[in-house]
Amino acid sequence: MNIKSYYDSIRYRLFFGYTLLSIIVVFMLAVSSHLLAQDGTLDTTIIMESDKGVGLEQNYPNPFNPSTVIRFNLTVSAHVKLAVYDMLGREIVLLVDQTMQSGEHQTIWYAGNAPGGAYFYRITAGDYSETRRMTLIK
Repeated sequence: MNIKSYYDSIRYRLFFGYTLLSIIVVFMLAVSSHLLAQDGTLDTTIIMESDKGVGLEQNYPNPFNPSTVIRFNLTVSAHVKLAVYDMLGREIVLLVDQTMQSGEHQTIWYAGNAPGGAYFYRITAGDYSETRRMTLIK
């Protein structure tokens, strides 16, 4: 595989949900491990790490008042925990704590009593975890 076809495969992977960071890490590992030869070929034994089975999307709307929708995708059934935290790391509300089937899911956080400011929401499914930031405007 030459460099041009490798970059084409990166564009394909970005389109189908791979994160740019994971692609950069794999490319840097290839270079640092000398798997990338001087002639521009790449050892095809490098396997791109596949999607972890979870995709946490940015809440919408953001910023929001008083409620926001949080969407996530599961490619396999898993026990899911989705919680909202304040800037000090204290759990404000546990939105989801159950085993869920694969597919697209969404939950709504109604933050009527919460003060305005920045919050974080974190999903944990199996050994996967992802955190995103959202802003509540009062």
